[in-house]
Amino acid sequence: MPVCPKVVLVTMFEPAGRPGEMSLFKERLDLAPVELAGTALKDVHLGAEGDLLALSTGVGTANTAVSLMSLGLCPEVDVSESFFIIAGIAGADPAAATLGSPVWADWCVDGDLAFEIDAREIPSDWETGILPLGAVRPYGPSDNLPLEDMGRPYQVFEFNHTLVQAAHDLTAGLELDTSPAHEAYLQKFPENSAARQAPSVLRGDCLSAARYFHGQRATAWARKWIAHWTGGKGRFATCGMEDSGTLHALKVLGEIGHANPARALLLRTASNFTQPPPGEPATEHFSDENTFPAFDLALENGTRTATAVIDAILADWPEWNGRF
Repeated sequence: MPVCPKVVLVTMFEPAGRPGEMSLFKERLDLAPVELAGTALKDVHLGAEGDLLALSTGVGTANTAVSLMSLGLCPEVDVSESFFIIAGIAGADPAAATLGSPVWADWCVDGDLAFEIDAREIPSDWETGILPLGAVRPYGPSDNLPLEDMGRPYQVFEFNHTLVQAAHDLTAGLELDTSPAHEAYLQKFPENSAARQAPSVLRGDCLSAARYFHGQRATAWARKWIAHWTGGKGRFATCGMEDSGTLHALKVLGEIGHANPARALLLRTASNFTQPPPGEPATEHFSDENTFPAFDLALENGTRTATAVIDAILADWPEWNGRF
């Protein structure tokens, strides 16, 4: 009989020699390593009762897509009724969230699938050289190459808003850690900016791009990119490097009855900002101490937030299973 986990936890970034996105979950949720025959998955863990399965996929959309498809097609596991919680660190728009804030997404938009003109060659009246695939101008319609022509549209993923609301309601009051060590850095942002607030559990939307981007103009592009693809409904809050791959795999698995995309949640916790403080060059961001300045804080608060939902689902499975 296959293992039928009630919850599948998906993490991505597990650097060598230090804790990564799955490390605290393994410590706190009594997870043991397990091998799944016939798959290429190398970092899979299972809870004592078999109700929780956790995996680390590796970085990038290709890794997550392959890993989720491999899991969903594995005969040793049945995830057709599982809730999926995707949990990782994030870049955050300082106008939307501060360091250490976990953010539940209602929308995820792919930021890699696009036309692009080198920034040194864009017309003077264009604000960006990144265009929607098939468009002839920034944020224009994809008239020249409709998404349907690509076989299966996967530029935009809309989550089950009722499920997102339930996860946010459950975690909005959580006590989160703060980071006095970053206080001087945060003071460089405008006083009314979200960057200056204490960490809290939020709702906001995610741009998924394998390119690690940074800068004021890049952030402005991300805000408009999400607004464009969601018809103005989405608001850019976080970015990650994997989620469109994960969600595309879940969508395909859903089409063949091996998963339920309406039971997926995406939680990204801010480990860094997507732009520097005003007046500082974006190039300084890529030093060791600046790339993920709140890495440990993001791991702690993200783990705490995701675990609250995992525990709730496992403790009251009939209610969650019947409701969603």
